[in-house]
Amino acid sequence: MVFQDEIVITPMDQPVIQYRILSLWERKFSSGVILSLTAALTWAVYHLTGQSHLAVAACVLLLGSVWRLFIPMQFELSADGITQWVFGYRRTILWPEIRSYVIQKEGILVLPHRTRYPLDAVRGVFIPIPKKYRIAVQRRFLFFLERTGE
Repeated sequence: MVFQDEIVITPMDQPVIQYRILSLWERKFSSGVILSLTAALTWAVYHLTGQSHLAVAACVLLLGSVWRLFIPMQFELSADGITQWVFGYRRTILWPEIRSYVIQKEGILVLPHRTRYPLDAVRGVFIPIPKKYRIAVQRRFLFFLERTGE
């Protein structure tokens, strides 16, 4: 017979959460704004300079700065850490490496330093979370962080 006091939940008992996200479809409004601004700025560069190669260069530079909107990314939260697959490249952020974090409306911003700096958003890693997985991923994230803090 197993008593309630004898049951201990370890990180290995927790199932792994895997999900795939395409930010272009998940964040429709902000993606639409970004694409509209890119089109408007490309048109403005062409209209002001009259040179199509400059307009194309401006468009490529603007879209290159938001390239993560256009590709599917896969994430996995496990006992080891957070693993991200992009273009077949795998990157794992181990739980002890996470110094601080900010839970935002559309995901979690993982920061490399415990104290806040002005450029933290640039140095950190943003983990987007689909709406249907938001609560489960946030709970699992906090569970694993608490386990590594002990």
